[in-house]
Amino acid sequence: MERLLDGAAVEWVPLGEIAILRRGRVMSKEYLVKNAGDYPVYSSQTAREGMIGKIGTFDFDGEYVSWTTDGANAGTVFHRTGRFSITNVCGVIKSNCAEPLNLKFLYYWLIREAPKHVVSGMGNPKLMSHQVAKILIPIPCPENTQKSLAIQAEIVRILDAFTALTAELTAELTAELTAELTAELTAELTARKTQYNHYRNQLLGFDGADVEWKTLGDLTLKSYSGATPKAGSAKYYDGRMRSVRREKMGRVFIMHSMRLDIEVNECATGAEVMRRMGDVTLLSPKEVDRVFGAGGAATRRALSHVEATHKYWMKEGQTQPFKCAVAVGADAAQCMADLGAMRWEAV
Repeated sequence: MERLLDGAAVEWVPLGEIAILRRGRVMSKEYLVKNAGDYPVYSSQTAREGMIGKIGTFDFDGEYVSWTTDGANAGTVFHRTGRFSITNVCGVIKSNCAEPLNLKFLYYWLIREAPKHVVSGMGNPKLMSHQVAKILIPIPCPENTQKSLAIQAEIVRILDAFTALTAELTAELTAELTAELTAELTAELTARKTQYNHYRNQLLGFDGADVEWKTLGDLTLKSYSGATPKAGSAKYYDGRMRSVRREKMGRVFIMHSMRLDIEVNECATGAEVMRRMGDVTLLSPKEVDRVFGAGGAATRRALSHVEATHKYWMKEGQTQPFKCAVAVGADAAQCMADLGAMRWEAV
């Protein structure tokens, strides 16, 4: 650093005096869906560099530094360029040209300093605009704009190089560790299987030993096969679980031309059908609202005949539930009739 400064002075200035700070606006999931486009929207999350979606308009155009204002990621800083928008839990910083300021230099400085100013009162970490505005920023050689920016640019160049090298080494290390761990676990599994087979053969290897061999029939009193119980027998029928008849089995659900390889009893309950189908989930009206937001609520409102005792059918990977409802206590045949998109087919 002494070599870079070469004797130049450093002035410490509150960020609010050399930059313009702005906050984002509220954008719901419904808004993002209705206004889908090409321009990214950034929020408080850290995955995907904070991007939660894209819309057809933008609030900012150019180079900025953004920070997260609320929540577990408060104080997280990003360097932004291009056209984008931010939500209400983020803020952006733009130079006001009062002092020579390289925004990438500011980004690196705030990565280190911003977390120190996060306030965690009431269990919700915050870093609001008035707190960010007080953070002191070092401005090298402030009296010489060209030299100041050159020093800042050199610091950015060095840190960019280290950042790229760190990312490259991390990726290589992750790949090597994954390959090494996979090889070790595969070798361990192979050894354990070999060990198991060895001891199994040793413990159960009676060939040549002084033992007496008998058939299973000589050692058992009687073997039983299944039978259809009487419908009126309380031992097999309690009003909920119905006996399974062989001729009733061997059916599968066909959903939107996709075969689901399952077998269900025609007398099974709707819950049993759901469990057998596996990749189909029953959602209550409230759960539809939670999973699909306003879109789910609209779907539920469209089904005016649905009461709280009904649930929606949703296949994994869908963006909307089926346009139908099935009573929770309905049997498999009623499920089929209500869903419409499904039908029975003999195997």
